[in-house]
Amino acid sequence: MQVEITKKFSKQVSKCKDAKIQAKLHQTITEIMEAPGLTRIKNIKKLKGHQSMYRIKIQDYRIGLFVQNNKVILAAFDHRSDIYKYFP
Repeated sequence: MQVEITKKFSKQVSKCKDAKIQAKLHQTITEIMEAPGLTRIKNIKKLKGHQSMYRIKIQDYRIGLFVQNNKVILAAFDHRSDIYKYFP
């Protein structure tokens, strides 16, 4: 799948200083790029009430993403207590 990363996502990732989370995040992004479809991505869940919004769980952090025409847009990355305040 094609992956697009927003400025907001990049900025939030740079704020995360935990090396284990960073490694897991890199592994997850690689997995998304190599996956033929959404069903092959681990820990992905569709958000209720939204047509094309999903989240991926990485320990206590979440990746917020949109899916449009076989293109994944990584929109947000934050701690689980904060991400749902502004995503979606």
